Amino acid sequence: MNKLSVIIMRDLFHDFTPKGMVEALVSQSLANENFEVIIPLTNESDIYETIAKDLEKSKIKSRPIYTDFSSRSKMANLAIKEAEGSIILFLAEDFVPEEHLLLSHYEAHTIDTSCDIVVYGPASFPKYITEKSDFAKWLDESGHLLGVNFTKDIPTNSFYFYFGNSSIKKSLIDELGPINEELPYPCFDDYEYGVRMKKMGVQSKYEPLARAVHDHALDEKERAMAMYQAGYSSGILNNTFMDGARHLANQLVKFVLFFLKRLTGKKENVWTHRLHTSYIKGIINFYFLKYFKKAD
Repeated sequence: MNKLSVIIMRDLFHDFTPKGMVEALVSQSLANENFEVIIPLTNESDIYETIAKDLEKSKIKSRPIYTDFSSRSKMANLAIKEAEGSIILFLAEDFVPEEHLLLSHYEAHTIDTSCDIVVYGPASFPKYITEKSDFAKWLDESGHLLGVNFTKDIPTNSFYFYFGNSSIKKSLIDELGPINEELPYPCFDDYEYGVRMKKMGVQSKYEPLARAVHDHALDEKERAMAMYQAGYSSGILNNTFMDGARHLANQLVKFVLFFLKRLTGKKENVWTHRLHTSYIKGIINFYFLKYFKKAD
């Protein structure tokens, strides 16, 4: 029988306490015996230690694993090694799963016995966040946050994978190899893994019932930091001189275009330019450290 291993993808840069996560996992329509929850921890006083114990009290198998949290990719690779299930579900710690999220992933892989498929579900901010924050509403509706607009009924992308709410057979992970541990930050480790999937011919399948609530009041400052980290990671992936030069040139062209649009004064154009500026800073900082920082 297939089993689902749910890996909670912890945020390494925020002390985030997920409200309602235990209740949401306990209330899943997938039978308890068909899934386990793997929870990476930093130490025994970690907030998720309590969550793991609460899940056990509710007869849901949870297995805490201790990690140094030096990068999300290392954390994920360790969790994958510990997983007992034949299906791996990556679930962001600030994504509270709705009732049928686990069952939708489980059934999608049980029905489709091929290995070359990744299943993903939607996530969006709850109304209490978007009603108070135009910025959060724009992130959702523009697709700027996750790369896909999940406020629409059906995403128009041809392939998609993210560590927020995606599942994949463990046998395919064995073929793909480990997640790139050179990438220290979130935002690009799943992108790079998805690129590898596409090259192997993996297909993605959208499951609308595998929905999660993005219960995190994300502000502009926090998003700008994530974009900086994404820019830095993109430098790592384009680390040869010629690849780096081309990448930086392309992003500088976008920077100019975004700046011209910003002159219209529209909020969404101002946000786009500010976030791209943070991305550019991340790229430039990577190359500065790579080519100009003196060795100790």
